[in-house]
Amino acid sequence: MAPYFIPFILLSAAVLVISGTIIATPETLSLTNMFGRFELPWREVDRIEFGQGSLVFFAGQRRLTLPVFGWWSGPDAYALYNLIHSFSCHGQIPMKLTFRADLLLHKNTRVSC
Repeated sequence: MAPYFIPFILLSAAVLVISGTIIATPETLSLTNMFGRFELPWREVDRIEFGQGSLVFFAGQRRLTLPVFGWWSGPDAYALYNLIHSFSCHGQIPMKLTFRADLLLHKNTRVSC
């Protein structure tokens, strides 16, 4: 194996480790993966940043990072996409493209291990 494949292998492994199950209820947005369950109440979300591969939901000093819409699957994936899109279109939650969104991880949102 050529050494220049190593970064791609490491990044692929990171994606598998970080990804998980996204659950949206009328009250909360959460992600469960091998590191625990991370949750953020919708009413506290004050902005959303997105990059090439991540959506980051901010609530003050807290943040929840999800993969972009293209990685979502399941029967309710499109409904969640429409919900987030409607927040942005109606000006309820500002949404902004940033380069740093792809570098951010969850912060102060873990509810269980």
